[in-house]
Amino acid sequence: MDAGAIDEVDEDGLANIDVSSVALCDAASRGDTAALRLIKEAGGDVNLGDYDRRTALHLAASDGLLAVAKFLIDELNADHSPLDRWKATPLDDAKRQQHPEMVSYLLEQGALRGKVDCSPERICDAAAKGDMSALHDIKDAGGDVDAGDYDKRTAMHLAAAEGLLEMVIFLMDELGANHSPVDRWGGTPLDDALRHNHSRVVELLVRRGAERGTNPLASLDISSTALCNAASKGDIEGLRKIQEAGGDINLPDYDKRTAIHLAASEGILAVVQALVEELSAHVSPVDRWHGTPLDDAERHGHGAVAEYLLSKGATRAIKGGGASSAPPLDMSANAVCSAAFSGSVAALKKIVAGGGSLSGGNFDQRTAMHLAASGGHYDTVAFLLGEGVDPSPRDRWGHTPLDDATRHGHADVGALLLERGLENEILQP
Repeated sequence: MDAGAIDEVDEDGLANIDVSSVALCDAASRGDTAALRLIKEAGGDVNLGDYDRRTALHLAASDGLLAVAKFLIDELNADHSPLDRWKATPLDDAKRQQHPEMVSYLLEQGALRGKVDCSPERICDAAAKGDMSALHDIKDAGGDVDAGDYDKRTAMHLAAAEGLLEMVIFLMDELGANHSPVDRWGGTPLDDALRHNHSRVVELLVRRGAERGTNPLASLDISSTALCNAASKGDIEGLRKIQEAGGDINLPDYDKRTAIHLAASEGILAVVQALVEELSAHVSPVDRWHGTPLDDAERHGHGAVAEYLLSKGATRAIKGGGASSAPPLDMSANAVCSAAFSGSVAALKKIVAGGGSLSGGNFDQRTAMHLAASGGHYDTVAFLLGEGVDPSPRDRWGHTPLDDATRHGHADVGALLLERGLENEILQP
């Protein structure tokens, strides 16, 4: 929003300004201080939290937007230490996301830390991001650096998978981490380092006596390139193996092209069907050029593939639209999350009917499944699962819907998610 436009907004205009928590968080995450000022002038509360009690300052701190944080605190008098759903403050976010200038500024303002998250998911997230400071804090707070998440993945697994040699050394030498923990699939950190071709980490782990695991798929290439190659060659079994090895079937390459883009471009209907019906691929991912698989199929004259994708609710790229007397349906990730948080299956059905996706994440990568699970909305979770929504997406902090359900005591929702997870899992021999 143009800052000069503020002077042109009269009282009637201010009355139409969206002053919701989502509008505040969205403006902060985009660095739009002009919009934040307008929301404040329209009567909005800059300390208002969203469905996860995340405020505009949390978002600015998470994204390292120092100018936005200063604007919120110095000009709009925002609280410097609000607590979100997980008792984390903006200072916690800034430290977690490794924004040292933000940390220094918030400390100068007297900002406080919240409760230190010592969960296995937080430990793994810190290791994957190379955040030694966070791991020191977790260790000091009594956290176990060898703790495994729901897939028995540990900090060592994540550091090795990312090729973070200094983090691997830090974990072993400073924090005393086990060099050969075994995950759900029988894989060890050495397997992860080998799979992702991190030769320096491999050399170090071998020198320290680290061991290989028992998973025959541990060394399989699960990259986006491997996925796209398998799809373009019609290799359904290869796609299955990549997913079995922990690969994300929706992982895009450097051009944001996914396996289903390639299968649609080549007109390989059997692969497109397997990706959608068996491997739960998204039907309308958007690539660098704003093209979807349906666009690819139609562009290359693959009518059968296009017809199939349309039957599954696939959409074409948005190329503008005419005027309408009715306001357009909000199908943004925030709208989907809000509907799920309130348990409104009817609203979610409208979004589906309008061609919207129920799988998108908000500014914190929180999805409808996370919010429905957090609120204990069993019917909403069941509906999302029935629509093929991934039961285990990870948010900004690596948390899944099952984590949310468990954390908030929703045993029935947790059992439903566990049941679906077991149905989807292909057990290794």
